Amino acid sequence: MPFGKAMARVAANPISVSRQGVYSRLKKRIPSDKLKKGQRLSYDGVVHEFSISRWAAHKVISQLKKDGLLVSGDKTGSFVV
Repeated sequence: MPFGKAMARVAANPISVSRQGVYSRLKKRIPSDKLKKGQRLSYDGVVHEFSISRWAAHKVISQLKKDGLLVSGDKTGSFVV
C-alpha cells in the first residue's frame, strides 16, 4: 500500500486500537452473532477494519484459534466455530 493511502487510513481512524483491544472486540462478536458460525475471518479484513498491522492481525487471529473460537480451513482461511 502506498504511504499516502496508509496515512489517509490512519487519519480517518485516529483512535489507536491495541492488539488486545482488537482481540476483545472480535471475541465479543462471536457469541453475539455479529460473527456467525462458519463465517470467514481474514487478516486483510482485520487489518482494514481496525487499522492495525498485518503482524498484529496474525497474532489476534492466532489467539482466537488457540482459544477455540476460530479454526483453519485447508488453505482457505480462518472460520468462526
